[in-house]
Amino acid sequence: MEKYKLTNQIRNRKKYRLWKEKVIKLANYKCSTKDCGLSGALQVHHKIPMNTILKINNIKTVEQAFNCRTLWDVNNGVCLCSCCHQAIHGFLEGWFESLKEEFENE
Repeated sequence: MEKYKLTNQIRNRKKYRLWKEKVIKLANYKCSTKDCGLSGALQVHHKIPMNTILKINNIKTVEQAFNCRTLWDVNNGVCLCSCCHQAIHGFLEGWFESLKEEFENE
């Protein structure tokens, strides 16, 4: 529960919004999946999940998170439309495995 609360606190900060904007801009405002390319309702996904980064770096506070380079590395982010983002997290059957492999092989 505490990790969930911390991730929400991080996501509600200006630094997180700026990171998202940079990732989306780097993707030319389009979904980064190979066969998609949609340009609306874009979201950002951490290739190395935020919870994993927090755990590996023993991050317990927002202030510690702000100092973690991995968390804010734009190369650890990927721009996705909402449908592809759901697929990455396994909410849509079928696309998940191919999308997961696509981003793990980058």
